[in-house]
Amino acid sequence: MRSYRHLPPSRALLLLCLLLGLATGPANAQATEGFVLLDSVHYTLSNSPFFQKQTPIAKILRSGNQLYFLVAETGQLQRLDLSTGQVTQLLPKSDAKEALKIYNFELSSDRVFVITAQMSHIYEYDLQGQLLRSIKINPMFRKTWLSGFRNFHFSEARQAFYLDVAPNTPVERNMLRKPEAAKKHFERQNLIAEVDTRGRIRQTLGSFAPIYRQNLYFHSSDYNHFVTPAGKIVMTQGLSHALSLIDPASGTTDTFAFPGQYISNTDIPVTTQPYLESEDYYSHVLTTYDYPYLQPLNASRLCYRGYRDAGVDSTRFKTYPPREVPANNKACVSPSQRKLDQMELLQQKPYYVQIIDHQHNKLLYDGVFNLLGKYFLPAHQAPEAHFYTYFWDTDGMHIYTYGLR
Repeated sequence: MRSYRHLPPSRALLLLCLLLGLATGPANAQATEGFVLLDSVHYTLSNSPFFQKQTPIAKILRSGNQLYFLVAETGQLQRLDLSTGQVTQLLPKSDAKEALKIYNFELSSDRVFVITAQMSHIYEYDLQGQLLRSIKINPMFRKTWLSGFRNFHFSEARQAFYLDVAPNTPVERNMLRKPEAAKKHFERQNLIAEVDTRGRIRQTLGSFAPIYRQNLYFHSSDYNHFVTPAGKIVMTQGLSHALSLIDPASGTTDTFAFPGQYISNTDIPVTTQPYLESEDYYSHVLTTYDYPYLQPLNASRLCYRGYRDAGVDSTRFKTYPPREVPANNKACVSPSQRKLDQMELLQQKPYYVQIIDHQHNKLLYDGVFNLLGKYFLPAHQAPEAHFYTYFWDTDGMHIYTYGLR
């Protein structure tokens, strides 16, 4: 069942949880200055397994009148028809002999591409969920291992996939013993691989920002990217204020700096030895700002980047009882009380978001998420001045359409 609720224009943005948005603002906030609410639609999902349920989503994409979402717990790819409100399970097929647990997916105008946790193949399906072919991307003993865990995109303009060159972070112990190898790692020019539709690497692109070549920051050397319809790559890195626009056709890169206005502390703790305890790692994460998210808001013009300010690891000033560690170091060990306290502090860190017009290199908004809905809804085939947000609760899915003023 589908119901509409048209609202008048009003003035009103974790890893992901694995969700693709930031939920720091109220669910019913007013529109942010510079954007206008154009439409609001509510889907009850009454004829689906998700009726009156809140479902953790690993990834969600809108393409035209179809909404594709990956269920985090099951790895199933579902599709919501926005014109009828009907939900169908696209993958795996109900009669499949083996359960296909999808880790990441991408869309083209008439194809669905999925990748599993093994990262060995890209599987290509039509829009009815029929397997067309599999593309081997990681044969055994390949020198350059490709990963689609964080970033997995397809360009119709270049008929190419874009994946990370893994691992993002080398083994700390080896890098600290071999500083020249560490220096070489952060000077490399192969963060992203352009892979053709046969699984062959055409070229590698992208480099670490200068801040990574000043010291070794193992706790935040990650990066995010997506590809535009014109075939250009937009990339951000955890510790860099810059947004990079890479042209695979020419190999050139344009860089634009958009420092988050709510970042109050830019002092970054330096790793001088391997993290012997996970508590040491999280202590550095807590006391560092970073830009952990980058997603397209529509096909050609808008994107958003999330960021968080550096905080204080107050657990350093507390006394915790000594832990009893089993003699067998392979046994599972419950997290320490300090680590649990650190996780709570991480959840309390304020999150902010930037809305960026990457086509014109403009920062349109910088602040807390202050739009209706709780998450951004990335979209293919959307008008260049529109973007979407959504909110999913036991009442169903709510989708909001915004436009630039």
